[in-house]
Amino acid sequence: DTEIQVSEASSYDEILGCFSCQISDLTGVEYFENVTNMQFDQNLLTSADFSGCAALESLSLYSNNLTSINISQNQRLKSLDVMSNDLTAINLTNNDSLVLLNLITNNIESNLSVFQQKMVPCFKLIVIGAEHDAVQLCAIASQLGWEVTIIAGIKENKTIDNFPNAKEFFAIIPEDLDTSNIDNQTAIVLMNHNFGYDLHYLIALKNTTSNYIGVLGPSKRRDDLLSNLIEYSPEIKEEFLDTIHGPAGLNLGSITPQEIAISIISEIFLKNVKFL
Repeated sequence: DTEIQVSEASSYDEILGCFSCQISDLTGVEYFENVTNMQFDQNLLTSADFSGCAALESLSLYSNNLTSINISQNQRLKSLDVMSNDLTAINLTNNDSLVLLNLITNNIESNLSVFQQKMVPCFKLIVIGAEHDAVQLCAIASQLGWEVTIIAGIKENKTIDNFPNAKEFFAIIPEDLDTSNIDNQTAIVLMNHNFGYDLHYLIALKNTTSNYIGVLGPSKRRDDLLSNLIEYSPEIKEEFLDTIHGPAGLNLGSITPQEIAISIISEIFLKNVKFL
């Protein structure tokens, strides 16, 4: 027959469209829920609602008479061409996947402020230490797009050039550590290989809100650090102590600096996966 059944429309997943067909109504288009590409250029459409087309990724409505269009539910939409229509506004608030947009020859201009995209802040990693294992950790974290800061001792003969792709480098003592930018999207790894330095850095960090602090060495070393930390700062919060992990990294049988770095990155990822 000449009619398309709802079941047929629902199962159809190829290109759907009609070029210069004098179409003025798209009633029923919502049943084509699996179509990813729709093209209705040079028709007589004045309004269009694609809210039922969840799979839609590419939509072309060039040269119609559109005064309104609803794509608020098309979160997978990547390409939209509505050139040469009569639109005065368009709501793109929920279209975070959109990368190609053609609005030429409409009357929108001042209403493009509705195009918004939430940008997740960059995840931060602070590496306290400047030995070869810190170099490897910096390299892998930066490849993931993390913002890496290196904290070295004042007597270490190192510069930021020793840490490719690190954003910042500081050679300081623990008491001079700036903690103002440490938040719940920050991970910290103590790699000093020095019990005293690690303890003083933990004291400097005690009021921060990072989600992860890793310390090298066996679990007994972590326990000793916590015992000394509580002795120095008996008022310290339990929530802060819970963020301290040792030995840093997942138990993957790591031996080389690269393997250790991967195990640490993996543990940080698991602890902070909602931010990454």
